[in-house]
Amino acid sequence: MKYLIRNTGFGWLVMFACTTVSTAQMNPVLTAAECMETHQYFKAYELWSALVEETDSTDFRRVQFARAAVDAAIKSEQYAEALEWSVFMIEQSDPTPRDWQIHVELLRHHGRADEIPSLLQGEHASQLPRHKLNAIIAAAQAVQGLEGDSTAFSIQRFRPQAVADEFAAVPFGAGLVFQSTEADIGLAPKKEGRTGGHFSRLMFLSDTASPAVEFTWKELLQRKDQFLAMGRTRAHDGPVAFDAEQDFAVLTRNHSTRDESVKSEVVRLRMDFFWKRPWGWEPAHPFPWNSTAYSCGHGTFDSEGNVVFMSDMPGGYGGMDLYYTRWENGAWSRPENLGPAVNTTGNEAYPFMTAAGFLYFASDGHLGTGGLDVFVHPKGADRSERLGKPINSTADDFAFVWEDATRSGWLSSNREDGQDAIYRVEGPATVGKIEATVRACDGSPVDSVEIQFTDQENGTVISARTDALGRAQLHGWLGHRYAVDLKPFKGMRAPPEQFVVPTDSVSELLIDMNFASKANSLVVLDETGVPAEGVLLMFEDASGRSANFVTDGNGQFTWQAASQVEDYVQVTAALINYNDLEHRFSEPPSGCLISISDTLTLVPWTADLDRIDLANIFYDSGSSELRAASKIELDKLTSYMLDRPGIRVELSSHTDCRDDEASNLVLSQARADACVEYIIGQGIQADRILAKGYGESQLLNQCSDVSTCGCAPLNTVGCEPCSESLHQQNRRTELRLLAD
Repeated sequence: MKYLIRNTGFGWLVMFACTTVSTAQMNPVLTAAECMETHQYFKAYELWSALVEETDSTDFRRVQFARAAVDAAIKSEQYAEALEWSVFMIEQSDPTPRDWQIHVELLRHHGRADEIPSLLQGEHASQLPRHKLNAIIAAAQAVQGLEGDSTAFSIQRFRPQAVADEFAAVPFGAGLVFQSTEADIGLAPKKEGRTGGHFSRLMFLSDTASPAVEFTWKELLQRKDQFLAMGRTRAHDGPVAFDAEQDFAVLTRNHSTRDESVKSEVVRLRMDFFWKRPWGWEPAHPFPWNSTAYSCGHGTFDSEGNVVFMSDMPGGYGGMDLYYTRWENGAWSRPENLGPAVNTTGNEAYPFMTAAGFLYFASDGHLGTGGLDVFVHPKGADRSERLGKPINSTADDFAFVWEDATRSGWLSSNREDGQDAIYRVEGPATVGKIEATVRACDGSPVDSVEIQFTDQENGTVISARTDALGRAQLHGWLGHRYAVDLKPFKGMRAPPEQFVVPTDSVSELLIDMNFASKANSLVVLDETGVPAEGVLLMFEDASGRSANFVTDGNGQFTWQAASQVEDYVQVTAALINYNDLEHRFSEPPSGCLISISDTLTLVPWTADLDRIDLANIFYDSGSSELRAASKIELDKLTSYMLDRPGIRVELSSHTDCRDDEASNLVLSQARADACVEYIIGQGIQADRILAKGYGESQLLNQCSDVSTCGCAPLNTVGCEPCSESLHQQNRRTELRLLAD
């Protein structure tokens, strides 16, 4: 019973309450829409499917009704019916990309992924835009690649005799607490509108060694178990989770609010906390983040008693996201979203935290084989990993609980006949604990350094930060090979090249930083992320000693000898028309050299009037005399150099291809000299600026004497001379910053 409460709108229909007396009761279309709005998907499906059958094939609404029937069937967990109507949509109409996506997902859910490639080559699929078709094909192929995944787990159905849905099992003492719809029986029990099934209640099996025990009618009616003190509602109760001592519990249950826009009750999820007392369970402090505007549920505790839960509160990635809240100063802290490494635009639910800090959860947003799949997010990792078979199937797989200490756990799935059932999980130990110590070159501990482990099998990066004693704890998959590195000391390969997490319960790793890499690199990008060529890099040490270099065509400056800049503490990146960027290097540990591998991004000047535009430097034809307008730009360059006494520049002049090469070379040198003489006259030392004339040797286009007839005489047969604008591109003045 995977109730993930969320609203679904149908903008093309007017909506009222499905259960109220209104004009809509005489209009099945409006009634069906109302049922969708109030989450009564089971009733909505009956209405939509009937409307399809009753509507003439020429009526355009028939397709809309069929599409709504598919949506309602999925939301009411009638997947066989959803596939039937999806087939109808594909064969009888012009399916949209979304129709195709849903159809592909339904085929995967029914274990028929092998039909997808040939289906996508059919007549109807050819009507899709090519980029949409390629996206669906790529997704289908990616899913097919998952079907061969396997794990070392084994599973067995726990209570095959159960006639009701049973799911979300968690250990309690020697027994098991789980949700069951069997408990909601009796005289005329209330049914929920979402699936048309019974509401779920908490059930307690006192001994997991006796799973075949049958609950008597009297027990079911009286509900005489130790969880009765948590209260019983007329809606869903559960799932429940316990802290490590099992004397503090968090229970998910429904609560509702009146929505006047649809004249109906809107159901949300909330979390209630309880203390275990000698006389039973007693309500604890209310959870302050429960709301009638969104859901909070499926809470679970970590080893420190903090809570991970799901919610569709504003600000998430979409659907249900997982959040984290701490118990601080007598209250639950503001929930923190676990971020894109865990959450997607789909739904993430049923979290479980192991003692090692591994978060297991169910998701329909990450790439999976159908429905909800089980994923794991190791503490400190940059992504989540999907578990293979037999944990995941083409059906809904969720509520995974695993303990490495006992090498056992529990899983819920509806893989058999669509009925939610509990499975016992067994397998080998999966996680190893790593206690790492980082020492500087003089043997002292290194505080606040980030250790990174990169899994060589799947690329997952797990990280942890050292404490004042240079120690950090991480957990990794047993038998996996990890590459080890340290941040912010990028490029320092003091840790072992690779480390395999052994089968021991605790592994010790000493990281001695007693050497530095000789490979150093700086990359400079402009504001658009493009490598910036010719950027002046002004290195500086603590005493003020400096050395200047420039970036190459890839925006990079590299050096192999660590001694070249080993004593420098910072660099300033300078480029004309950009703000100077000061960057301080991370300090190396005591007695160690530092290895640099950083990327800098420049920010352009915001004041357009201050920008130096050498394209505005003009001369009369054949002359080297500066025009008055040209001096405006040279004045800006003078101010730039006066503010930065440590830089040197080359000012170069270029001509077009007209006239002979020798004359152009002389003219360009004269023009460059004129610019430099003007700048020197404004107070810049002569040794800080170099004049260089290149003539027509560095043209920017095809207008050359050699490759085209762009500069040939006008009476040349078959020649099309270059335009004046093309020649103007080559007549230019350029500026570049100079290294030492």
